[in-house]
Amino acid sequence: MLRHPLPPQILEWFSQQNVKDGDILLSIPNDITFEGEYAERWVVVTHDAVMMLKEKDGRISAARNFAMADIEAARVDPRVGSGFLQVKVNGNWAEVARFSNARATWFERIAMKITRFKETGELEITPEDEKEENRCPTCGLLLRSSTDVCPRCINKHRVFGRLLILMKPYWPWAAGTLALVFLGLGLDLIPPQLSRILMDDVFVRDPNRAFLMPAWAREYIGTSPIAMLFWVVFVGMAGVQLLRILINIVIARLSVTVGTKITHDLRHRLFARLSELSVKYYDRHQVGILMTRVTSDTEALHGFIIQSTQGFLVNI
Repeated sequence: MLRHPLPPQILEWFSQQNVKDGDILLSIPNDITFEGEYAERWVVVTHDAVMMLKEKDGRISAARNFAMADIEAARVDPRVGSGFLQVKVNGNWAEVARFSNARATWFERIAMKITRFKETGELEITPEDEKEENRCPTCGLLLRSSTDVCPRCINKHRVFGRLLILMKPYWPWAAGTLALVFLGLGLDLIPPQLSRILMDDVFVRDPNRAFLMPAWAREYIGTSPIAMLFWVVFVGMAGVQLLRILINIVIARLSVTVGTKITHDLRHRLFARLSELSVKYYDRHQVGILMTRVTSDTEALHGFIIQSTQGFLVNI
């Protein structure tokens, strides 16, 4: 929300400065000082100035005041845990206010509005700017940003259907991966059976474990059926484990290939869609947030495909 109601004492101060309520374009509360201490401050944008107001001993004063005619542009300078709202005056960037990351979205919008106002002479307030918090309009769940999708209201069946459509061109790789997953599950059932044979038919029947002796001792004692059974079980378990490792390697390679191809196609479709949007859309939404959403969400989908392909049947 970029037009927060001002406290009565600040409205009275503006009245003393001959500034009418209609001349106030933007007003948002700030939460920290330049020294990093928590204190209430107000950043106000009028037709004539950009200022940061503070109260001390019951008196209102402008800690920062820049004439709109001298301002060339505005920006946000992000720092660790906080950031600065800056305006460009006479070719130099000057700090208007410092804010915590909790208020970063507000100040990024204000910087964009000031720059737009200097370029066009108009300041447009959209319904998005009037929202106090980013909440889902259906269920009211609090969201991190205005571009977030509500996890409660999203149609998960529809999302899964879209994922299958994206996977359709690569169904041979997906089918091969699924077949190897089933084969790996079948191999996982063999070692317990071999262990049962080892315990019931080898160790119990030959408690002295003569088959574990060195070669010279076996030649002296002789080869028994139990010893032969032990080595058959041992070689079988080693072979199953080796084959399982090879299958896991192939599954990992195939799942990474499928996930990378799907992510590549999805990013191309998103880029094509973003290229079709109007300039007005980018005035209302920050390009940096859109880029982060595209890269992070597609990367999350890539990781989901890889992890689910390798482990979803095992988890079931």
